[in-house]
Amino acid sequence: MQDLSALMQDLDRSREIDTLRRRLLGAPANEWPDLVARIDGLATTVAGPTEARHEALSAIGDAGQILHVGGRGARPAQLGPGELEIDVRVRMERVPTGIVHLFRQDQHPLVSVTAINRGDDPVRVACSCVVEGYSSEAQWSDVVDRKRSKDLPPINLLPTFFPERVATIHDVTRATLQVSVQVLDDGT
Repeated sequence: MQDLSALMQDLDRSREIDTLRRRLLGAPANEWPDLVARIDGLATTVAGPTEARHEALSAIGDAGQILHVGGRGARPAQLGPGELEIDVRVRMERVPTGIVHLFRQDQHPLVSVTAINRGDDPVRVACSCVVEGYSSEAQWSDVVDRKRSKDLPPINLLPTFFPERVATIHDVTRATLQVSVQVLDDGT
């Protein structure tokens, strides 16, 4: 009987999530973050939080105002003879342009870059990303040394989107995301 009760609770949560998604489509932009957070909270007990967020943001996409930047998964690269390992991940395949100005770089990055220095010498690294025609360039630079690189959290980048450019988007639109990782010098 407990299994049936649990299934009924999941069904109730799913219905509430659907109701919140419908509200999300007609809600003003300032209410979107709260609605997405409520959907996230409910969905963690029914599905994973990442899946819930993706579904919530997809619901916004059905109403337009989504910028599709493309890219999936990691693109690991090594700079130098196996000394510096760079891992770039696109964290937000679809950008909800109506609410992206509310996102914080540490919570909703567009791109995450991990730098691991396996060499003996410190290396100064610069990372940047830009959505061509729609955003400014987000930049980061720091010295990555062997001791610290394992404890260094991923570098999260979220460029500032130009309101007048994203206001012209009324349907799912493709855009080019440029990510650049450069070794500036040996860090000394």
